[in-house]
Amino acid sequence: RNLRPLKLVLIGPPASGKTFYAAKIAESYRLVHVTVGPVVQEALAGGKKVKAMFDPEAQEGDAEPVNVESLNDRDRFYLSLLDQWEELQGTQPNPRLPAPMICKAIRFELEGRNACKFRGYVLDGFPRTAEEARELFMIPPPGEEGFDDENEDDDEIPKKLVVDDAIRPGWAFLLKSELDACRSRLEALTEAEASGTHNTVEDFQRRADGWTKEIESHGSVTVLDGLNDVIEGERTCREIKVDGVDTDDVVDIISQSIEHEGCPYNYIPSKRTEVETKTIEMEREELRKKQVEDRIREEALAKEAAEIEARRSQEAQRLSEVKKDEELLLEKHSRSLRHYLLENVMPTLKEGIVEACEKAPEDGVTFLAESVYLSSPN
Repeated sequence: RNLRPLKLVLIGPPASGKTFYAAKIAESYRLVHVTVGPVVQEALAGGKKVKAMFDPEAQEGDAEPVNVESLNDRDRFYLSLLDQWEELQGTQPNPRLPAPMICKAIRFELEGRNACKFRGYVLDGFPRTAEEARELFMIPPPGEEGFDDENEDDDEIPKKLVVDDAIRPGWAFLLKSELDACRSRLEALTEAEASGTHNTVEDFQRRADGWTKEIESHGSVTVLDGLNDVIEGERTCREIKVDGVDTDDVVDIISQSIEHEGCPYNYIPSKRTEVETKTIEMEREELRKKQVEDRIREEALAKEAAEIEARRSQEAQRLSEVKKDEELLLEKHSRSLRHYLLENVMPTLKEGIVEACEKAPEDGVTFLAESVYLSSPN
């Protein structure tokens, strides 16, 4: 299933984007992002923890003093690294550890961390020279004594070395960028982003000079040669131009190189799974949007219906009030008319009806009309 761990090295001039792209690749493939600074700080913290074991005040009760010989290789190295760091601090304002010490700290990180061994790593900005590549990824053959801390300042380094398959990288990438473009990227950083790092104008010039000297060392072995000697298979360090190229395109180039021999499993979802997941998420999002739109539409319809009902109620109340006013006005006007009829019409009409009843004419209506007409003063 192609479960091999992915082990990558990403190098380039200072401020070329190594950390940015290393973080992107590490996130995409769930790898460990290994950088020199945190590894050294972790080693120094480990050295302080080991050194505290030798503090008499830290001993509990009758506990026996800790013997240096009883420490494992890692703790002994951490202790020697801390001692050298403290010694350098007394002589230099900004101490820099020797390359062999940095290589050994990174080696302990790559060998001792399970995620690096079984899942993989992205080594950010290291090694910087062919010697560092040799020191980091090559070991003496089995049965031969190797390089140790006691003779680290001597020249007794075994000439015959083999690549350590446990940590050897499978791919290496060189980010090519002009120094002017790198300087522009560095100047674009905020003070908070540059604080506590080597991304300053002074450090940039020093690092740029060292990088130029290393890459342009005609006739000598460069870091590219050192990496090409330790990369798995027949692969070589691939150069990628980053100036004027979209960041996603650079990440795609690196991903295509990694997946050229088959997409690694490495505990990450397959493309098909990602597509299916994205499709499900899109369908859920569309359903959610539709539900929201339906709810908004229903609320608008309910609001409109409530407004119509309110207008109808108001209109009905208005008509009721108008009808009531008309009835009151009609009643008021009918009072004078009733009085007139009772005073002037009803007596004459009563007499005509009585007379009609007495005489019993053939046409009572005509008789009554003539009787009323004749009784009129006019």
